[in-house]
Amino acid sequence: MMGRIFATLSSPAAQPLDDGLHTHFLHCIDYLRQATMCAGDVALEPHAASDGADLGPLDGGWNGIHVCKNYNEVIDYLEGGIRSGTRVVLPIDD
Repeated sequence: MMGRIFATLSSPAAQPLDDGLHTHFLHCIDYLRQATMCAGDVALEPHAASDGADLGPLDGGWNGIHVCKNYNEVIDYLEGGIRSGTRVVLPIDD
């Protein structure tokens, strides 16, 4: 949906968005903001003072240690909420 809205806005003959799509777009942007602020990877580019400007694989930014979520645990948690009725899956209108 965000792609469709962006394509509409970025086309030369862009039409104004109705309030529902505009609100939905801002809601999606807020989800991205929350994901970045709450679960962002802060180990993206570690650099030492001795690192050059662009050393490719020799650059310190290539050796960051990243800790990912266990995606299976995330799915299990969400499916448990669906089974218990505390979460609802909304239909996708694409």
